[in-house]
Amino acid sequence: MRIALVFPGCHRQGGVERVVWEAASHLVSSHDVYVVAREVRDLPAGVTWLRVGVKTGLPWPAPTRFRAEAQKVIDRLKPDVSVTYGSECPAGDIQVVNSVHRAWLERAGSVQLGQLTLPGWVRFISPRHIARLVMEWSYFRQDPMLLVPCASRVVFDLERLYRIRIPKDRITVVHNGFDPKTFSPEHRKAFREQARNRFEYSPDDIVLVMIANEWQRKGLKVLLDAMALVRPSPFRLLLVGRKAPTSFAVQIKSLRLGDRVRYVGAVDDVALYHSAADVFVLPTQYEAFALAIVEALASGLPVITTNVPGASDLITPGMNGLLLDNPEDCRALAGLLQQAMDVATRTRWSENAPLSVIGLDWKSLMTIFETAILDAMEKPILDL
Repeated sequence: MRIALVFPGCHRQGGVERVVWEAASHLVSSHDVYVVAREVRDLPAGVTWLRVGVKTGLPWPAPTRFRAEAQKVIDRLKPDVSVTYGSECPAGDIQVVNSVHRAWLERAGSVQLGQLTLPGWVRFISPRHIARLVMEWSYFRQDPMLLVPCASRVVFDLERLYRIRIPKDRITVVHNGFDPKTFSPEHRKAFREQARNRFEYSPDDIVLVMIANEWQRKGLKVLLDAMALVRPSPFRLLLVGRKAPTSFAVQIKSLRLGDRVRYVGAVDDVALYHSAADVFVLPTQYEAFALAIVEALASGLPVITTNVPGASDLITPGMNGLLLDNPEDCRALAGLLQQAMDVATRTRWSENAPLSVIGLDWKSLMTIFETAILDAMEKPILDL
């Protein structure tokens, strides 16, 4: 079967990009797999890249341009089934949903513009967000043969916000996963000394790691405020992601955290930073599931996050981490960080963490995904 996987990127340095990469890696053993993308890296052997060229200097938004150009590629390829991974893509036969932009805007906290703090609702009048919402509305108004959300709450958001009504037999939830060879307690322990020495962390330092590409949405501001409230503080913070957190430089300086916060950029070996860390922290305002949480737990890294992401269902407070009720409550987060200062507590959390992601390895999840595709191809599509 000729399968086209469509998304702007396919590599192992992102969230959705990683999901596309894992799907390609699994499906290519039994199918002809084509990745329709603008950017790929380290493509699995046997997978064909059909490059989407997006011209610069055009008046309409980049996501719209990708959708139009990707559709042309699909029309030429004529695959047996097209799998699309977001509203910036043309509507595919199968829609994998990793987030709902309107749901994020609904929950979004304040907007920080330099020294100015604006209410979250101003995003709804931003041209960039308006364009994204229009694209999302048109994308989800289509009628795919199969909807593959990363969490059940995604289905709830689509039904509530876009009045989407897809029969349950055409919905298969497939969570984000992890690679057991890379993310494991054994791997974390084996490289711990090397990783700690690399960053010159002392045995008394408690290292927090945050892995993200959208720092404001993922809650960096509240985490910095919470760190500043804990005095004396043993905490050090490692930030891993493609985009430098430059907009937080003033806050870091004013809170006198300059010597405690280190940004390392995008990395190929996320697990190495798990080895250096003691706790994974993600006080996110919106996250449909959160791949980074699964990988952290698989490494035996305790997790402190909000009760917002789908992966928060994997957290049993006091057993493998803690949950923050209000993503903007820095004082409550500081209290959770203080609980993580006890080494015996962190040790217990670490031992329990891997048990919570059993069955979420990529092989198991992509087997479910492939079976869902094959089943969907055999079902007749009825007019709703």
